[in-house]
Amino acid sequence: MLINVGTNDARENFSISTIGERMDKMLSDIFKEVPGVTIILSTVLRSFMPAVEANRYRVNAQYRHIAHTRRYQLGQRIVLADLDSPGTQYQFYEAQHFPPNDKVLPTTRASSSLPRSFSALSRRPRQPA
Repeated sequence: MLINVGTNDARENFSISTIGERMDKMLSDIFKEVPGVTIILSTVLRSFMPAVEANRYRVNAQYRHIAHTRRYQLGQRIVLADLDSPGTQYQFYEAQHFPPNDKVLPTTRASSSLPRSFSALSRRPRQPA
């Protein structure tokens, strides 16, 4: 299951200090209701919207902490798709957003690199060695 959420909360500056708690609750519900599920938790993508950029680092830090704790301390099947770290395949194209007034959704060209990033995760070990 792929989860890519948080951009709207970042844009609206909605309870950023507790976004991790809300994500953690949602993950608990999913792990409870869907036995054996593997979750790919994505960080919030870069944006040209100043409000998203102002909050993205804090949101992503909380998501990284949750993914690490759940995978390595709780042994749950969760992988972080960190599309915000150096060396990721996701590239941010300033001129590739649509429509011209939408600074959130990537175009086909920009979003075509997302599946490659997520696919690369399938080649990683399922559990820590």
